[in-house]
Amino acid sequence: MSRTVFPYGLNDRVRSSGSNNESVGSIFPRLKREHQRSVRGRSRHHLQNPTTNKTIYQDINKNMKEFHKTSYNFIRKLLDKCKKKLLKSIALAIMNKSSPSVSDEVYYQTHRYILDIVETKIFTSSYKSLSKLPPENLCIVEFKNKAVEYIRLPSILKNKDVVSLLPENLQQPEKIPVVTYKLGPTIRSKVFNYKDAVTSALFQEDSLNDLLNIECNCRTSEFCDINHGHVITGNLSIVNNLKLRKVLSKGPNYREKRTINFNVAKREILNSICNLSEKLKNKYKLHNDSLNAWKDKITTLLSQKITNLKHSIHISHAKPFLNDPAVVRDLEKTTR
Repeated sequence: MSRTVFPYGLNDRVRSSGSNNESVGSIFPRLKREHQRSVRGRSRHHLQNPTTNKTIYQDINKNMKEFHKTSYNFIRKLLDKCKKKLLKSIALAIMNKSSPSVSDEVYYQTHRYILDIVETKIFTSSYKSLSKLPPENLCIVEFKNKAVEYIRLPSILKNKDVVSLLPENLQQPEKIPVVTYKLGPTIRSKVFNYKDAVTSALFQEDSLNDLLNIECNCRTSEFCDINHGHVITGNLSIVNNLKLRKVLSKGPNYREKRTINFNVAKREILNSICNLSEKLKNKYKLHNDSLNAWKDKITTLLSQKITNLKHSIHISHAKPFLNDPAVVRDLEKTTR
């Protein structure tokens, strides 16, 4: 199908909304495919590339004289075989009416169809995606627990009453503080010991010799690698403790759940606001008390939000597996 809003012959309605020099096909940018198109080998020997626009005119005219349903599809396939240089010469010939057939009104719609296909194929978009500028002022909050997310500090900082208490030069949208969260440590440092092992082997000669001469019973294990004679596996069935196995299955970048604590979250947010206010004072040369009303308003809204959340959110106590003595004991055996 032709990529048009209206059937050919009514495209003037589209062109009238923009530049007359713009191809109709350029209104329809290519869509991104969700899946990569499978490529299959096929012979192209039967597709002979036309060498001159005269040859194309002859083929088009012959086809249009014997007009049938597939005529426009024939033209599209014919133009698809042409290189850009030849397409440009075809378009130029039509626009300059240098071909004898161009003056024939019968072919007007066909020529518009050809021009649109040519312009679409050689069209180069001038649009450039604008790179998003980094925020001027950041409010860094340590993500102590899920309560920090429930409070939704960004909505408080963008509150009209809060923004109005900022100095005038800070009330511009690009200068309003943007919240970014600092996440806690992952389980990587607790479940992996490769750093200590490698450091010990490299810098302590005795440890390296012990490592090379160590006796083990790896060959009796079902997880023994036949090429190395030692246990090398990614199969978590080697871990007997089910809790530890479940944690390891999450991957090294997993963070264990923490109990929701609004008091801890409030304290962390207020510390971040105080740090931010000091940065703003130094950066914009503000008076010491210029942001006091702003901070007080944030504190008031923060307290109100927490009061409402405590009545609406059910708090369940989290039990991190890596704090379980049995899990810690089995983890030490596994990484020993």
